[in-house]
Amino acid sequence: EEGNKETVKVDKDTVVNANNAAEEYLALSMISGKAEISIAAFPEIQNWSILSDVFTKVMYQNPMILGVRSYGYDYGTMTLTVNYDYEVSEMAKKQEEIKAEGKKIIEQIITKGMSDEEKRRAIYDYLEKNTKYDDGALESAEKNNFMGVDDKYKDSFSTYGILVNKVGVCQSYAFTFDYLCELVDVECVTVTGAMYGYLPHAWNRVLIDGEWLTTDVTNNETSVGIKDFMYENPDKVVMAFCYVEDDMYYTSDESGKYKSESVEYSKYKDCIVESKDDLFTYVKDNAKAGEELEFLATYQEFESDDVTEALKEAGVKEIGSSIVLGGYVWVEIKTR
Repeated sequence: EEGNKETVKVDKDTVVNANNAAEEYLALSMISGKAEISIAAFPEIQNWSILSDVFTKVMYQNPMILGVRSYGYDYGTMTLTVNYDYEVSEMAKKQEEIKAEGKKIIEQIITKGMSDEEKRRAIYDYLEKNTKYDDGALESAEKNNFMGVDDKYKDSFSTYGILVNKVGVCQSYAFTFDYLCELVDVECVTVTGAMYGYLPHAWNRVLIDGEWLTTDVTNNETSVGIKDFMYENPDKVVMAFCYVEDDMYYTSDESGKYKSESVEYSKYKDCIVESKDDLFTYVKDNAKAGEELEFLATYQEFESDDVTEALKEAGVKEIGSSIVLGGYVWVEIKTR
């Protein structure tokens, strides 16, 4: 077949995520740090819009691709040029460290006979307990308008950051969760987008019973104070927390593939309110003196004032600490 004429060699232990020969070829080329990649053998991706679509998907779905800084395309020579943060030798060294650390972690946390859910939970818990967010790296990215980062923080944006250094930003968390899931045959993808409409963010989707549920290891109990804040949630829950996906992590022909509706696995499944009337009813029925009240509002018009009104109507006289985050509400009820 025409698309199989170009070949790239990497070691047999390297996991490659690709749906076709062109994606596999690009993935292997970037994993090996190839700077000039001929796509002459792949006419299906020689159009720039299609090539860029495939390129970004491959980059985000292959955690062993490290430090892609920029890329361009020469129509005349049908050559894709990629610039990396690392020299080939340094990249190869880091990849070997990633493999060694990944193997070590899996041997430590995964046991024979575990279900996929037990594997996902073990990986999530390990990352929550053993890593931390790199605030300095985020500040550097913000300073550069998310167009670059100071060299000392470049590891914090790749799998190497969270997996090996145990420190990184959301992209490193997402790549690492994806990579560890790959090692134990759990289906997972890295997702790209933003939180609150402006802050670039990356997280994951995992395949459960035919649905792609959302897990975000970055925003865990340690960082936001809410246990399982974003763990195996359906789309309506994700949207209530102001997560908005872009289309960088999949190709145009995969549009609509990654979605979910079931709340079965979500911690919020018994406390979702889908309208203002539902919110008032839920507060009235569940606000009890001396206890905590927790719920998630998924309706588009939700405002924090809705909570204040509902508490007042329910006869709550005094509250303690409270959290309102997107549609998530947690309140200490003191007296009613």
